[in-house]
Amino acid sequence: MAFTYTWQWHLQSSPERLWPLVSDTDRFNALAGVPAVEIADDESVEAPTHLLRMRIFGQTIEWEEPPFEWVSPHWFRIVRTYRRGPVARMVVTLRLAPTQEGGSLLTYTVEAEPANPLGYLAIPIQIGLISRVRFERAFRLLDDLAQRAAETPQRAPLPARTKVRAPDLLDTLAARLVELGFDAALVERLKTLIRTGTDAELAHMHPILYARRWQADEQSVINLFFHASRVGLLELQWDVACPACHGTPVSLNELRQLEEHAHCPYCRIVYEADFEHAVQVTFRPHPTVREVVVPVYCVGGPRNTPHLLAQQWLAPGETRTIEIDLEAGEYRLRWPTHPDWREAIHSFEEWQTPRPWQSRLIVSPPDEHAPSPRTQANFVLAAALNPAHIHLDEGRVTLTITNRDTQPHLIGIERLHWADYTLTAARALTLQSFRDLFPFESLRKGMQIHVSSVALLFTDLRGSTAYYRQVGDGPAFDRVAAHFDILRRNVEAVGGAVVKTIGDAIMGAFPNLEMGLQAALGILQDIEAYNASHTDWPLRLRLGLNSGPALVVTLNGQLDYFGSTVNLAAKLERQSRGNEIVLPHALFDTLETPLDGWCTENDMVAIPGEEKPFPIVRIWKPTNAELR
Repeated sequence: MAFTYTWQWHLQSSPERLWPLVSDTDRFNALAGVPAVEIADDESVEAPTHLLRMRIFGQTIEWEEPPFEWVSPHWFRIVRTYRRGPVARMVVTLRLAPTQEGGSLLTYTVEAEPANPLGYLAIPIQIGLISRVRFERAFRLLDDLAQRAAETPQRAPLPARTKVRAPDLLDTLAARLVELGFDAALVERLKTLIRTGTDAELAHMHPILYARRWQADEQSVINLFFHASRVGLLELQWDVACPACHGTPVSLNELRQLEEHAHCPYCRIVYEADFEHAVQVTFRPHPTVREVVVPVYCVGGPRNTPHLLAQQWLAPGETRTIEIDLEAGEYRLRWPTHPDWREAIHSFEEWQTPRPWQSRLIVSPPDEHAPSPRTQANFVLAAALNPAHIHLDEGRVTLTITNRDTQPHLIGIERLHWADYTLTAARALTLQSFRDLFPFESLRKGMQIHVSSVALLFTDLRGSTAYYRQVGDGPAFDRVAAHFDILRRNVEAVGGAVVKTIGDAIMGAFPNLEMGLQAALGILQDIEAYNASHTDWPLRLRLGLNSGPALVVTLNGQLDYFGSTVNLAAKLERQSRGNEIVLPHALFDTLETPLDGWCTENDMVAIPGEEKPFPIVRIWKPTNAELR
């Protein structure tokens, strides 16, 4: 005999506002007093199903849990088959329906089959009585949170499990940051976060996210977190995010521990540890200040993968219709039970390449001139997911999916949107504060990481050797040092970093070409101002700018860039005639930075390694013409 319990609660918030909270089954279970779980996967369970375990009332409970099914923001369902404990099988379903008053009717159904005589006693007490009371309390707490929040809340706060170990040390280290010149109010916010934040908040702190919450300058907060790590208030860690679930199953203390590929135990896949998406810099309190503990209460709830708007199981031969609201953007229909899925090396960019387990959906505003609305699409699971590419109108769409295989299969509708608040490894490497404070961070020997785009600026001081001979080492060094100050100040001002110096030359790195150009223009302006008061030997600087893909490697013990983009930037610098910037003509055409008051000249030059004359653009100030 199975026990079935159906509870309904009228809540004030709409389904859209409630969904992020009630679908966060990990935090909901914690709020409802459900014990933490552990993943106990072994060869007896086949992906994507997990073997999970918990202890309750001194007894070990063990069960098999396949992925949840859901359609956001309407419903979710999970089926659990137990191996140990008083329950044999449990099915949990949550549904949200809008009410005329603007709220929601939440319907929660639990179906439980006893496994033994104890189950007949435990199910009515634990589920029928205790869980009902705890679940209602948790749902009403979440409803109240949704009502009070100015915007739709994304995660429910959990009570902190740990406390600050050393309050005096926290105060001392915070004071040290103020002494270093950081804004006292900003430091106080960080101190309050460490003291009162929940463990889940503190385990993977994103400085850009907190800059937005605190309405503070992004670069200032990043620098604050970097320095807080150096003084011992925080610990820097390298998270390696999974492209399938966007979780961070791997966290490293040092970059040299990074491997080319990582494994996600939740998705059971191997993926690329790329610097532009996967590898991210996050922070946590130093354990001497506060040790953070984050138990797991649920591994597969919808909110664990908020980019997945729907997920469904299809039986062999089944045709399923899904109605869902899609905003304009890019999506993919993904098929993670396809035979090739688990054998592949996944990446954040794999959706750009045709794969048998995915179909790309381009959703755009309706075209009033189109012969008919594009609101329906049919897909087939066969050897591959067909069609591989489709266009739809934004709004309510109907997707019909047919499983022609002899096995059940899982499909999901995924929005191709990455969090924009992450400090990626690619970005960190172009920050001067990171390179200054963490000079010994490096990749392991022989490792190469590809980045799709980095802007590189090479500079060199003309005539410095002759000047050393003319005035002597001391005076010449002062002049050269002043030039380095100008370079570093302008590179850092736009958010770039000096990667290395080579004699009187530097190589600077920037996230994009616009930032590299802004730094170069600032350098030439400051050089002009410097020369106005040092007419005896005016500085003449050659600058070469380029942007494109590169390899991140460790050279001479530090993180560096390697490849054709680097080589061309260095060769372009040698084409400069002095106090001018040289860059490829093809890149110049993409620039948006205004060049009012600057001179530009198209030219064709011989570049070593290039078979034909190479088109470039020269940029200089008219007042510097005599120094070119």
